[in-house]
Amino acid sequence: MTFPQLCRFIPSLSSLNRWIIVIAVGLVVSVFQEQVAAQVSKDTTLAQSGSGEDETARALYNKGAVLARLGRSEEAIAIFDDVVRRFGTAGEPESRDMVAMALVNKAEALSKLGRSKEEIAVYDDVIGRFGTASGTKLREMVADALFGKGVTLRELGRSEEAIAALDGAVSRFGTASETEIREMVAMALGSIGDALDDLGRYKESIATGDDVVRRFGTAKEAELRVRVAMALYNKGETLGQRLGRREQAIAAYDEVLARFGSAKEAELRALVATTTYSKGVTLGQLGRKKEAVAVYDEVLRQLGTADDADLFAIALVNKGAALSDLGRYKEAITICDDVVRHFGTANETGLRKQVAMALANKAHALNKLGRSKEAIAVYDDVIGRFETAQEEGLREAVAKARHDRSAIFGQ
Repeated sequence: MTFPQLCRFIPSLSSLNRWIIVIAVGLVVSVFQEQVAAQVSKDTTLAQSGSGEDETARALYNKGAVLARLGRSEEAIAIFDDVVRRFGTAGEPESRDMVAMALVNKAEALSKLGRSKEEIAVYDDVIGRFGTASGTKLREMVADALFGKGVTLRELGRSEEAIAALDGAVSRFGTASETEIREMVAMALGSIGDALDDLGRYKESIATGDDVVRRFGTAKEAELRVRVAMALYNKGETLGQRLGRREQAIAAYDEVLARFGSAKEAELRALVATTTYSKGVTLGQLGRKKEAVAVYDEVLRQLGTADDADLFAIALVNKGAALSDLGRYKEAITICDDVVRHFGTANETGLRKQVAMALANKAHALNKLGRSKEAIAVYDDVIGRFETAQEEGLREAVAKARHDRSAIFGQ
């Protein structure tokens, strides 16, 4: 069964277009629900019909998978339990596949319900039942179980145990040729790096990322290309933000841009923009403000406001701040005005914070130009816009605006 994909909203659409999309999404959801109901009915009939064991197991599994897709996790779990109860000792390869898939999907449903201990126990059941199996689907399910267990343990703050589970996935399947298992190995290595970061073991984290690049750096598969790009990006973040080795961080960012700067895949394009932004931040931290401005311009070129409004706004704000640091106050003011023009009416907290920062930066630049009355008016704008805001960042922006406004009177 093919599940239709829902559209995502684009911030720059007109109100009319927004309503058209709302209506279209409603129609898609309605069709989707009708398809789901038909599929559940079909699978229930097949499961009750006394068909062959493999067909019945597949029908029951499909029913559970559809229910899980609908967010009906408790019902899905009951169906998956039925698959295991009826076919858990089956010898037929397809029935065994269905049991393993039912268990992995049960664990995922438990995760959505926040029942982490039960989730981990189900992953252990998969590993215990099928850990030595040679079938492709069973190997995939064991790899999924080891990875899922590791991710859940990390979410529970049990990073050492998470690393052990993820290492298990890499040691068992590190030489696998199946694409899905190779992707899982790459994801497991990435999660090991994240867990090592949690523990402050930054050099080991970097080494793990290097292992991803060594294993998969020439891969053509889209998912593996993303994992390599993420490994290099995370290496740059760890070097620059954790270890203070900013020149080496820039080298890592540059490797991402050299390998994937012309990529067409949406996920890689987004990661390239994020990497370019991080490079700009790092250049600014090194005092290389002019280079930072050029890099922020590249981020803005890559993105456009519709692709990632938050990153676009942050890049604009940082560009304005860098221009101000260079004494290019008039240009900085223009950039700050751009932020307000694009996002001044936004409701999202992140964008509102960027508007507050842009206005504060504009006021600072105006004051530096000796235009103190205009600067005071801009600080008043910050206070007027955000004085009733409850978000901590905005409350801090208002407090700082009041302080800086008072400071002008004391000059």
